[in-house]
Amino acid sequence: MAASPRFLNPPRRDRSKRPGGTGTGRRSLRRSQPAPTKVIPLQQRSPQTQPRPTARRGNLASARNPLLLRFILFLQHSSSAIAFALVGAVLLAYASTVYIQQQWSEEYRKLESLQREVRNLTAADAIFKDNLAQQAEQPDTGLVMPSPDNNIYLSPSSPQKTANPPPKPTPKKASASNLPIGY
Repeated sequence: MAASPRFLNPPRRDRSKRPGGTGTGRRSLRRSQPAPTKVIPLQQRSPQTQPRPTARRGNLASARNPLLLRFILFLQHSSSAIAFALVGAVLLAYASTVYIQQQWSEEYRKLESLQREVRNLTAADAIFKDNLAQQAEQPDTGLVMPSPDNNIYLSPSSPQKTANPPPKPTPKKASASNLPIGY
């Protein structure tokens, strides 16, 4: 392969003219001779510097790859999926634990407030009974202490005839023809 010469600096022509110049001086010599040029040969590529073909990423599971490499890739993908599922399960367990704890705290607060209300109602009931007993002891209320003389006795009423209860249905005896043969 032949290399073609390349001119790095093309020859320049000096177009400026000085007044009084005859063209026989130094400048005229330069114009008549071409400027020196450098020839740079093209380098041939050696086999070591040629780019190597690279494997495409989308074609990793092709038949060219060894079985062990495909197995390792399968393990990587499956372990990634399992790790993702485990992270999701852990987040779900944590969220449910937090939710259950919040619900339990809220219900416990409700229980405490109900117990407080029960205590307040029990105390109010005891106070009400005490006030009623104090009012009953006062003579101007018209209440009388219980005694056997103040009891009211009722005479028993005449016995009424009750309607006869309906007769109990007698269970029918199952005959051999009504029984199922087998299960």
